[in-house]
Amino acid sequence: MGSASGNSRSWSRSFVGGLSHPRATTILYALNVLVMVAMTVTMYGSALGDHASYLSLAEGIMHGRFSPIWMEEPFVPETFRTPGYPLFLGVLLKVLGDWRLIGVVQALMYLLCLHLMVRMIRTITQSALAVNLFLLLLLPTVNIAYYNALISPEIPSLFAITALLFLDPGRHPRSWWSALVVGLLYGFLFQCRPVFLLLPVLRIAAGWWMERRAFPWRWWSGALAVYALTLLPFGLWNQHHHGKFGLTPIEGSGGVFQIGYFSGLMPHHQEWRIWANRTGDEIVRFVPDEEVPMHIAEFERDWDRIDSACAPYLTARDSALFAEGGRRAWVWNTFSTTYTHERERWLWKLTLERVKENPWYFVKLKAWTVIRLWVIGIQRDDFAQATLAGKLKQALPTALTLVQFLLFVIAVPMALRRYRVLFAPLLPALVVVIYGWFIYLPFVIQSRYTVPLRMAFLLVIAVACAALIQRKRRST
Repeated sequence: MGSASGNSRSWSRSFVGGLSHPRATTILYALNVLVMVAMTVTMYGSALGDHASYLSLAEGIMHGRFSPIWMEEPFVPETFRTPGYPLFLGVLLKVLGDWRLIGVVQALMYLLCLHLMVRMIRTITQSALAVNLFLLLLLPTVNIAYYNALISPEIPSLFAITALLFLDPGRHPRSWWSALVVGLLYGFLFQCRPVFLLLPVLRIAAGWWMERRAFPWRWWSGALAVYALTLLPFGLWNQHHHGKFGLTPIEGSGGVFQIGYFSGLMPHHQEWRIWANRTGDEIVRFVPDEEVPMHIAEFERDWDRIDSACAPYLTARDSALFAEGGRRAWVWNTFSTTYTHERERWLWKLTLERVKENPWYFVKLKAWTVIRLWVIGIQRDDFAQATLAGKLKQALPTALTLVQFLLFVIAVPMALRRYRVLFAPLLPALVVVIYGWFIYLPFVIQSRYTVPLRMAFLLVIAVACAALIQRKRRST
């Protein structure tokens, strides 16, 4: 027994010693680059998800009309998305000519994010072990590099978050230009993913709590002023085209909130009432099979109420869209302003009523969401029908992301309690991760939501675990 225990300790020391060697950094860095290249090449030219919608918006912006159906008369303004990523696409399309080359640009952005993350870890810890733990954790996390070649805002959002962490005044010299760039980056991040609207506010609150009298109010005031200026154009565009000043699109949150509520009640169901989404069939179930038809009927009744209440606001073009039947194959249906406002209001109203009727289910669903946002899920039907190799292929990403999640919720609090000196340098990354984590809780579960946060998530885990390992080695 003693010999086996000694061998285990010896192997552990050898592994940690090898992982602390600078040569390991070179090997792991190279492996990460190879994985990134492989994923980018594999997905190159793939037209998945919202591909057509974003490209149509980009083309519309280049023609001076922010709408996926910019070519139609009369003009129907966009109601669902912010213009940041479509503008990014439009500029690249003008320069490159081929939308597939955007994947190359996004792959280069991914590499820059990797480089900046490694530099930040070295600044925080001066530890090769922490750097190599980060690279080791990132290596199998292929769901980030998966988005490099896709027309989707995940990689530009990842880039904005990484650059914000790198330029954060807690670790970077403060200057007027860094305040300007940080304000612009917050603006770009919001215009790619409007859910990050209040992220700079939380960062300022957390920084003031940490630094108090030493807090750089002048620097942050400048960055916040620049950020506010980046919000104005879209707010004024909304006022001009939709009759109301608003920083976010006039639709989207209500529909995602409703699907988020019903997703646990009607697993593996294809809806045709708003975006033609199919709900997941999670391993964790919230209702027995025999109750699912009842909840699908509730979903349909709610939509019957919405359609009835909003019918007076339909224009002739809106009615023609309904007459066509279902969602267009290439882009979301874009309806008139007044109808969209009313539909959004009714979606929130009826879904909140459902939450009040069934609060315990909602609490259980959101408790599961806390985990599922970080842990890649397994779908029941797909898993049951897969071969043994297929089952392993589905289970491996779940196991890997579950380990990462457990490290975050266990190792990070332990390290911060034992090494309070780590709290200040990790604060910006912790703010990003916690904000992004909890801002998505009310909505439908999609692991893609956390893709822009994953590198910051792994950075915190790597620094925390390295501190705990090194403490144990010193005590031994």
